[in-house]
Amino acid sequence: MNPPNEKLVGKLIYVGQTVNPDTRTVLVRTELDNQGGRLKPSMLASMLIEATPVQRLVVPAAAVVREDDTDHVFVQEVNGLFRLTKVRLGPERAGQRIVMDGIQQGARVVTEGAFHLNNQRNLKAMESGT
Repeated sequence: MNPPNEKLVGKLIYVGQTVNPDTRTVLVRTELDNQGGRLKPSMLASMLIEATPVQRLVVPAAAVVREDDTDHVFVQEVNGLFRLTKVRLGPERAGQRIVMDGIQQGARVVTEGAFHLNNQRNLKAMESGT
C-alpha cells in the first residue's frame, strides 16, 4: 500500500480537451515510474502540474478576419496602408489567439474594427471588379 500523500514525479503527456461537467475533472495522462506495480488502473490521484510560463505573441480575437477558411489580420504598412495578412493561430483563450506563424513581434495589427475594414476592402474589390 502506498503511504498517504506520497509524491511522485512524472511527465505530463496528454491533457483532454473538455471538462466533465458532473465531476469537474479533465482527463490527463502522465508517464510515471511504476516499478513494483504499486499504481493500479483507475486509481484516484490529485496532481499538481507545474510548468514554466512561455511568452507568446497574441492578438485579440476581434482582430482576426476569416476568409477562405483561413485566419488573417490587418497589418499596418510603413506607408500607413493596411495589408490583409495570412496568419496561423492557436485556439481562442480569454479573448486572445496565440500567433503561431504569419506576423512577428512589433507588427502593428488592427485590433478593433477589423471586420468593418475587411467589409470595406471587399466592397472596393467588388466595385473595381477584382
